[in-house]
Amino acid sequence: MTDNETLTPTLTVNNGGCDWDTALGVNTTFENVENNSTIYVYLVLYPVLLFCCTVGSSLTIAALVKDPSSRRTSTAVYMICSACGNLCILWSALPDYITSAKSSLGIDENDDNSTSSADLLALLQYKGFGVFWNETSIQFVDWTLIVFSVERLLVTLRPLSAMARTASTAWQKTIIKELIVLLLACLFSLSWLCTYYYWLPLSATSLLTFQELLTPPLRRWYTVQNDAEVGMWIAKWLALSFLSAALIFVLWKHRKAISKSVAQKKDNRARNANLIVIGSLTLYMVTQLPYVLLTCLKIARSPPYCTLRMTNAQDSKARSVVNVVSWSNYSVSFFVYYLSSAKFREQVKSMFTGVRNGKQHRNKGGMHPTQSRVQLTMQTLSPKNSSSSDDTEIAVEKSEDDQIEEIKAMTEIDLRRRKSILQAASIHLSEEERTSEEISTMAEIDLRRRKSILQATTVHL
Repeated sequence: MTDNETLTPTLTVNNGGCDWDTALGVNTTFENVENNSTIYVYLVLYPVLLFCCTVGSSLTIAALVKDPSSRRTSTAVYMICSACGNLCILWSALPDYITSAKSSLGIDENDDNSTSSADLLALLQYKGFGVFWNETSIQFVDWTLIVFSVERLLVTLRPLSAMARTASTAWQKTIIKELIVLLLACLFSLSWLCTYYYWLPLSATSLLTFQELLTPPLRRWYTVQNDAEVGMWIAKWLALSFLSAALIFVLWKHRKAISKSVAQKKDNRARNANLIVIGSLTLYMVTQLPYVLLTCLKIARSPPYCTLRMTNAQDSKARSVVNVVSWSNYSVSFFVYYLSSAKFREQVKSMFTGVRNGKQHRNKGGMHPTQSRVQLTMQTLSPKNSSSSDDTEIAVEKSEDDQIEEIKAMTEIDLRRRKSILQAASIHLSEEERTSEEISTMAEIDLRRRKSILQATTVHL
């Protein structure tokens, strides 16, 4: 078939999809390693991504949970939730990877038939929940990044709103937000769980396809779900792109408006969270862009358009590479945190060295920094410890100190703004006072003149 020939007369729509394989005369066979070279990318790189995700996410969770100065902050809650979601995404895809590797490399040919049947049955029983939990985890991690980005943008736009929040309640509210996000993610992915386990017992005794075995309501739900997932990927990428640009612009504009000393104080507190958000957004946009483009191509090759000549084999080859690139977003988050945040680097190092900011977690007297504030204050003020007061750590939660310092910096910014407004108002009032003084002086002079005239008239009379 030449390029000048049209495919419209021979193109048919089967099971809600454009049958480009039949139109282009393609033999639809299983894609093994010999005729699908891109499967090597998936077979080789998935274990690497799984290892990076497991080690990186475990270190992230351990570093944040172990450090009492960060585990009760909003940023730590978001990072821990993302790390748990990343582990679920990569590990839930492991059974499918094992099956694909055995089938692609021809390992099943040497296995006993009973063993292969048992493995296939176990995979079919797991696949419904595995795909559901994989999709739920993806939506949970992506929506968590959206919520975190929106929060950082609002805090940057309205810094005084942070004064109304305390360290003891902010992380609790964040946990509630994450539970709501998890619930919404489960509801969004529920379609596959219901349709798959309805189809599974019927497929053993029927030769009909997946959609033909579904009831009309389930079939409509499955179709709507596929369209919603396509739109969701595009919407998430566009939303995070907008949030990234908006946050960078606001931070740049905000940094120009404050003094260098105030910026330095703020950098020590809020800069770490902002850099983590910007790094995560950049990683997401780069790694998810190929998947978004492939999704747009999927729309073009599907009804009612059917304008893109793309066979199932071509889609499979492209998807093998795109899936690996997309999964890298959930595997290398630890390295983004480590490179972006100096505080996170200290937390990771402190797990292995027990030292944070050049000081050990326990002072010379063996007292842990989380002991009561009053007790350490009395020890510090006592004559016995007066000579070594510089070596005594004040046992206040670092998270509270971070919040207080950040609020001080934001308050100083607001006070500078209010001071400039008061100066302008004082200039205006001084002009009005000057005018009123001139009027009173002129009135006093006129009153004296009238009084002198009255006195002269009285003398004359």
